[in-house]
Amino acid sequence: MQDARLPFTVVGLGGSVTQGEGASRPGQGWLAQLEARMRPFLNRDLKVIPAAASHPSALERVPKDVIAHRPDLVLVCYGLDDMRLGTPVDVFAEDLGEVLTQLRDSLPSCQFLLTNVIHMTGWGRHDPSNHGSKESTRAYNLAIEKLAVRNHAMLADVHGAMGERDFLVHPDGVHPNDLGHAVIAGKVFETLVKSLPVFRGNAVNRQGAKAPNTQA
Repeated sequence: MQDARLPFTVVGLGGSVTQGEGASRPGQGWLAQLEARMRPFLNRDLKVIPAAASHPSALERVPKDVIAHRPDLVLVCYGLDDMRLGTPVDVFAEDLGEVLTQLRDSLPSCQFLLTNVIHMTGWGRHDPSNHGSKESTRAYNLAIEKLAVRNHAMLADVHGAMGERDFLVHPDGVHPNDLGHAVIAGKVFETLVKSLPVFRGNAVNRQGAKAPNTQA
């Protein structure tokens, strides 16, 4: 059982999008926007730890950057950078599966959420990261969906939330712009609210009163 006296700790594990690439300033990245959305609706303190980097690999970083913090929730956000580098989808799925196994074995009471590969427009640009396509995006997202099911993890369909709306993409053709980051944050937040017990009965409105207990 979670100790309500301790912060609800979230780790964002991912690559360039989770680092906030494409946002106009640090506070506009989707992870920072997610923190701002979550905080008013918890009756516990909230601690969000960014653990996004391109190198070293996620598997190498998990013990120090994730497990050491004993989080309540880990957001696992990979796929875009691997796809653009031309990593075969089966190799990507195997590697991400190892990361998830390590996380589940080390953090048995933790919750996990996966995001899928977002919409981008800059196909063929930024050599050597120029191997993506709509077809490989679909293949990666199917693999991520299967991993979420296999590992009893939540899945935030951020690709579906963005759709193929090019105006949500940064001029670099790869990363989301500020509005794109907002759409990602919104979809992750929606998925968490629907799935996480920490929101049930704990939501408060801006005046500090309990939110009405309504059903959609």
